[in-house]
Amino acid sequence: MKRVALPIVATLLAVPAVAQDRSLTLESTEIYRAGGADAQEEWAFFGPGLQLRFDEAGILVVLDALNKRVVVIGPDGQLVRVVGREGEGPGEFRSAMAFAVWRDGRFAVPDLGHSAIQ
Repeated sequence: MKRVALPIVATLLAVPAVAQDRSLTLESTEIYRAGGADAQEEWAFFGPGLQLRFDEAGILVVLDALNKRVVVIGPDGQLVRVVGREGEGPGEFRSAMAFAVWRDGRFAVPDLGHSAIQ
């Protein structure tokens, strides 16, 4: 017991008693904005719980699970296309909760409601 206690006590003594916090400053530059309360375009109204991915060319791909769609936005912030809607057919979603985007911009959406990947 004494052999175990000594290394533990030595370790506790080596750790500072008070945390050493320091302030961090973040500087950011807005490149473009998509969505928000002041959005003018219908496509730019998003539901909560978005998932975002960028491809190699800087194209933003947004999974808007609440609205059952994928929105593709160019590097300039302009709409490229909207894919999907609620429904039962190909390209329509029931329960899309995740997605993957490849470097070349292709994407796949597993739809649990259809038991399929679209």
